[in-house]
Amino acid sequence: MNKMPEFKLTLQARKSPHMLETKPRYDVLVNGIRKGELYFNMRGYRGALPDVHGCMLDLGEAPISAYRRQVAVLNREAKAELAKAAEDRSVVLETYDTAERDKVVVALGETPVTEGSAGIEMRTINRRDMEYAQIFFDGRPIPASFLARSGAAEPVSDETPLVDLIEGDKVLAAVDTDDPAFVLLAIGQVPAGMGNRPMKALDQDSVADAAREFAWLTRMAWRELQAAAGRNLVEAEALPLIEGRTLPEQTRPSPNPAPKHDWIWSKLPRPEAVSEESPGF
Repeated sequence: MNKMPEFKLTLQARKSPHMLETKPRYDVLVNGIRKGELYFNMRGYRGALPDVHGCMLDLGEAPISAYRRQVAVLNREAKAELAKAAEDRSVVLETYDTAERDKVVVALGETPVTEGSAGIEMRTINRRDMEYAQIFFDGRPIPASFLARSGAAEPVSDETPLVDLIEGDKVLAAVDTDDPAFVLLAIGQVPAGMGNRPMKALDQDSVADAAREFAWLTRMAWRELQAAAGRNLVEAEALPLIEGRTLPEQTRPSPNPAPKHDWIWSKLPRPEAVSEESPGF
């Protein structure tokens, strides 16, 4: 039996930060890590609850009792899902990019391999699902039963260079892109004297000088990493990069930086221009 990660969803009441708000707020916690909050809005609480796959469930305006009942349902579903996954001998062996930025192909096979084992299965899944699974399983084998199919796509040969990470690298900035499902992350060593600052408080001139590598990541995976890091900067080694690479160049969305991140345009690597040679006659 494979050892599965835990999933325990809870609600924790806390005093509202606003003087005129009489109803308490509730932190939404997964294994003690804050994933969001519920707040009272006129006729009921608003917010969202994550399930074991990282999807967010919004009940609309509802009493806190309805949210508590849904928490119990999601915890039961997670327990059943992880129990099933624990018995699954077919796991992710390899992951491949495709020509579609939101899809990857995974090779699934049994481990350990024994006589009579089934062959390799190639399955197309959402990149977001794969990145979330990499974070959730945290180095453990990812069971095939945890990954839902998503249409079909063909693997592509990936000539994207490896993201060159060195010890101590952090994510120094995150900017939106023209695809709302993806963010662009600037990676490098923390500028001197700023090791204890959260990302939003980093001096951008220093960040611009320190940024050395860039990676494109789904917004959902980025949200999970931020929740786990709290106020600390996200470790670059925690990024769920496929085979240590980011999106292939042809599938990367363009950055859409806020004014304070305008420096990113000059730092982004540009493809080398290929000059056409004269035919020689």
